[in-house]
Amino acid sequence: MNLCFHSWDERKEDSVSPQVNTENIKQIVIRRATELVDELIQLRGTDTPPFLAEEFAPLRNISKIERIDLGDLDGVLVRSRDGYVMKINAKHHPLRQNFSCAHEIGHTLLDELLSHIPLEDNEYRGGSAISKRDKERLCDRAAAELLMPGHIFGDYLHKLKLSIESIEVLSNIFKVSMPATAIRVQELSKERCRIITWKRWIRSKSEGFFQYKTKQPACYTYVRDPSALLKAYQSNESVRSYKLLEIDKVSKRYLIESKAFGNSENRYVLSLVFLDR
Repeated sequence: MNLCFHSWDERKEDSVSPQVNTENIKQIVIRRATELVDELIQLRGTDTPPFLAEEFAPLRNISKIERIDLGDLDGVLVRSRDGYVMKINAKHHPLRQNFSCAHEIGHTLLDELLSHIPLEDNEYRGGSAISKRDKERLCDRAAAELLMPGHIFGDYLHKLKLSIESIEVLSNIFKVSMPATAIRVQELSKERCRIITWKRWIRSKSEGFFQYKTKQPACYTYVRDPSALLKAYQSNESVRSYKLLEIDKVSKRYLIESKAFGNSENRYVLSLVFLDR
């Protein structure tokens, strides 16, 4: 099934049936986010990052952004007759708030695609064409495109060269968290790579690290101390090592750069795996 959008002015005529493939919707959402970035660049007269989520709010009929304690929630989008009101968790780190805000803007893009709900106050999460889990993933994808536009982010990455240090630099430039930046690097890098996030784990008889939310599976999910990960965890320096991993059904010793971020119980190690070195 082919879906096509002609312009922002015609968006109200677009609709999506419950049978639409999630991949089709993703491509449309990405295209909408790209158009939104282009609109912002034209208005501000520069394509220099960062692209803060709040800059996009007026372009999406978001009348107010409130920062309040939302408990375990990152953000909430409320729709009313006057547009949207966004609520962001004030207890979270500013970079996380920035991504949460962009994620909620992603929900406004899905609004155009998935449903036409009554104009009354309610928490909005879109129609029933796709699952809630897929909606959240699509909004994350939209947020990444808004905050780290592909062509601009890719140019910066190419100039910096691929390394764990360049991911940190890009995080500072685009005002996005290290994990989100790392995922974008994995998507856009001309050199093939993988990202692994490690969390500290203390067992009854050993201490080490386990993979946390790793999209690409590897042979080892637990690394005992002592290790290069521990060395990175205990310092603020990047550590190079080789490790046997199975990635894309290829098992070999890969070159890895690892560095720790965060403090105390929130500290983690981010590893950049070079697939072709």
